[in-house]
Amino acid sequence: VVVSAGSINSPQLLELSGIGQPERLKAVGIEVRHELKGVGENLRDHYSPRMKWTVPPALGMTYNDKMRGLGRVGQALRYALNRKGLLGLPAAPIRAYIRTRVGLEAPDAAISWIPFLVGENFQLARTSGITAIMNILRSESRGSIHVSSRAPTAPPAIRFNFLSAQLDREVTLEAMRITRRIMTAPAMRDIAKDEIAPGVNINSDDELLD
Repeated sequence: VVVSAGSINSPQLLELSGIGQPERLKAVGIEVRHELKGVGENLRDHYSPRMKWTVPPALGMTYNDKMRGLGRVGQALRYALNRKGLLGLPAAPIRAYIRTRVGLEAPDAAISWIPFLVGENFQLARTSGITAIMNILRSESRGSIHVSSRAPTAPPAIRFNFLSAQLDREVTLEAMRITRRIMTAPAMRDIAKDEIAPGVNINSDDELLD
């Protein structure tokens, strides 16, 4: 039997079926069919902080500008005709895979850029800008996913435990600083103006992690 329900629903399905850690199953009233202590454990995911810079609206470079007014109609038509524009973007159209320290054989972090700022409720912000997202590639922080109820409709309890491993913190911090150096390089002087997140006054390790 192959359980292929994704990283969230696979452990949930197993535990609802009585397969997992006996004490956890009994606590929510599930009959233990088979003890398997690894179910729901070792959840690994990467935490991805977002850094944001404003871009002069006069440049017309971001989708915060291109989606205003009739621009929305234009973007819809562009996607309908050739699958391009905002609606045709991948998760991040620009990505860099980087080494955060010397001596590594392969990159250990990624930086992704999207040509717009996101506002509240995941709407396009009124301010024109660019968002950079960075993360460790191979997280060492481990969390868990376990059922919170015997009811199959109840969502499982997910504990990501982000940045609990020292390496994750170190790589994330260095990736943020590398991103800053890129965004403040001379070639970006007329494009990326003010850092609005986390902010130019946030510099220490503790402040950036917070």
